[in-house]
Amino acid sequence: MMNSSNLMFLKLDLIHQSKMLKTTRPRYQTNIQGFISWLLNKPPKQKELANAFTIVYDFRRSKATTIK
Repeated sequence: MMNSSNLMFLKLDLIHQSKMLKTTRPRYQTNIQGFISWLLNKPPKQKELANAFTIVYDFRRSKATTIK
């Protein structure tokens, strides 16, 4: 059950998050674009990243099948 102090905390948290998005989003977009440009010029790193994701996806897939 939500009381007034919980609601106030949620409101302040949402305000804080919206302010953070306004200031950090442009920086993250720049970082992501820089990372993509860097990665496009480095085929060995592309392969390394793809292999890392494959390991994670295989692990998740194995856990999903054991849970069902």
